[in-house]
Amino acid sequence: MDRLPAQSKHSLGTGDFIVTARTARVFSILMKRELAILISSAGRRNKLISCFREAAKRLGVQMRVLATDMNPGMSAACHDADAAFAVPHCLSGDFDAALKTLCLEHQVRLVIPTIDTELPYFSQHLEKYRELGVLINVSLPGVVRLARDKMAFHHFLSENRLSTPRTGETTLGGEQLAGLPWPCIFKPRDGSRSIGIVRAQHAGEVPPSVLDNGKYIWQECWQGREYTINFFVDKEGRCPCVIPYERLEVRDGEISKGITRRHAVLEAEVRRMAEKLSGAYGAHCTQAIMREDGSFVLFELNARFGGGYPLADNAGAHFAQWLLEDALGLPSSANNDWAEKRVMLRYDDACFCSMA
Repeated sequence: MDRLPAQSKHSLGTGDFIVTARTARVFSILMKRELAILISSAGRRNKLISCFREAAKRLGVQMRVLATDMNPGMSAACHDADAAFAVPHCLSGDFDAALKTLCLEHQVRLVIPTIDTELPYFSQHLEKYRELGVLINVSLPGVVRLARDKMAFHHFLSENRLSTPRTGETTLGGEQLAGLPWPCIFKPRDGSRSIGIVRAQHAGEVPPSVLDNGKYIWQECWQGREYTINFFVDKEGRCPCVIPYERLEVRDGEISKGITRRHAVLEAEVRRMAEKLSGAYGAHCTQAIMREDGSFVLFELNARFGGGYPLADNAGAHFAQWLLEDALGLPSSANNDWAEKRVMLRYDDACFCSMA
C-alpha cells in the first residue's frame, strides 16, 4: 500500500497551501465520494450494517463495509459485510496493532464499536485514530466510565437533578437491608443484557452471594412501561435528536417488539442529560420506566448503538447517516423529525455458508 507523505504541497490555481497526510486523505475521499467503515465485534449486527448501507445510498456515497470479530466465520454480520477479518480479543495487547493496521491498509474513515468491553480502548485511543484520519463513534473516557458503572451513572443523574430511582451499594447490614424501599432490583454495577439481575420482594429473597458481592447495586423497583431512549450527540456537544420507544417485548435483554412514542417531558429530560455528558459523541441510549401518571426515572446508559437502534433508524432518526456526514466532512442533517408509532417486530433469520 502506498503511504502518503507526512506533508505534501498542492496547488488549486488560487495559491499554494500545505496539507497534512490526514487532510490530503480526507480531500481524496470527498472528491471520490467513497469511504470504508469498520463494524467492530460485528456479531449479529446485520441490521446495523443495513442502516449504514441505506444511509450511504441517501448520501450518494460508495461505501465499503468491513467487519471484525474474534471468529468471523461464525458471525452472521461478518458474512454480510464486504470483507471480514479475525482480530484478537479487545482486551488483548495485540488488538491495538490489528485494528490500526486494518484502518491504514483499507483506508477506513469511520469505526463503529458495538460492545461495551471495547469502548474503553477506543475512547482512550481517540486521538491516535484521529491522526490516522479515522472517526470513531465513541465518547471520551469519562462518559464511557459512566456507562460502564451503574452506581456512578446514578450519582451523575442525582448531582444534575435528573430523575433516577433510589439506588445504593449492596454491602448492607441487616437493619439497613430491611429498610430498603422494597421491592428492589439487584444488578451487577457493570452488567449488560440483564445478566445476573435479581428481583426481590423482601430481604429473604436476596441470595447471600449478591449481598456479599461488592460488584452489585440495589435499585428501587419501579412498575410501569419500559422505554429505551436513543439519542445522538453531535461534535459540538448538542443533542439534536431524542427518540423513545416502548419496549413491548424483550428477549435476552434486547428489544424484540417495540413502538416509537412521543413524550415531550421524557425527551426534554434525556436531552438535558445528554448535554450534561461532557465529552459525549455519537449514538447512545438510556433506559426509563414510566408510570401511568407520567412520572418516570432514568437508569443505565449505553455509550454506543443499542440493539434496538434499527427501530429508531426506520422511524427517521438516521444516526448512521449523521455519522457518515461527519466522517465525510459534510454538513449535518441531524434533526428530531422522526415518526411516532413506528413498530418493530423482530424475527429469527439465518445465514448459511460453507466451512473451509
